[in-house]
Amino acid sequence: IKYDTAGSEKFKSKSGNRRCTFNYV
Repeated sequence: IKYDTAGSEKFKSKSGNRRCTFNYV
């Protein structure tokens, strides 16, 4: 399983939830 770090930054700033900072690719 890989993580999309660029997408995680988007997701993190959007949700503000530090528990879900990674998006699965």
